[in-house]
Amino acid sequence: MQVVAQNVVAGVLNSLPTGIGLAVLTAVLLRLMRQASASARFAVWFSALAALPLLAFLHAPGVKGSANQVQPGINVPGSWAIPAIAFWAFIAAGILARIVAGIGRIWKIRRSCVPIAQESLPGRVLELLSSRSPRQVEVCTSKLMQVPAAVGLFRPAIVLPEWALNDLSPDQLSAVISHELAHLQRWDDWSNLAQKLLRAVLFFHPAAWWI
Repeated sequence: MQVVAQNVVAGVLNSLPTGIGLAVLTAVLLRLMRQASASARFAVWFSALAALPLLAFLHAPGVKGSANQVQPGINVPGSWAIPAIAFWAFIAAGILARIVAGIGRIWKIRRSCVPIAQESLPGRVLELLSSRSPRQVEVCTSKLMQVPAAVGLFRPAIVLPEWALNDLSPDQLSAVISHELAHLQRWDDWSNLAQKLLRAVLFFHPAAWWI
């Protein structure tokens, strides 16, 4: 157990410089891709973020072909490897608990939603909702919402505050719903969740917050 802990901590520490270099490279690449589509930029960003755990594995002692076999890395004393793992687990568990609480709030909002009758929606919105899409999205209102938002995951919906239907013009309502629908069509809800989970596990890694 102690040897495994030593290898894990050593792999993480040895991968930090490479991870930071990856973050810098990603930042430069995204700057060069300013005219690219949002989906292309997201693919680059998320691929870099997902690569960080792989870098830690590749830098771990004992991994065949690891960077440490070519260039000596940090050796971790066994006396503090397990306490370091325990500290990481404690912090990561706290962050994950906050994520779970956030999902619970989303579920509460989703359960409070009241579907909006189609005849109450502008024609442009109906066209957007009926267009070919991999996701079935519902438009509804909720007393728990103060501003429009896309609530996703398993039952995606665009949730409007009750005042929106009365105070917004048809064009404004169409613009708001189109904006939120774009988030759901790009699966931003799932990608944001994946981002939060990765950062919960890699909270100690500067690159996880820069990328």
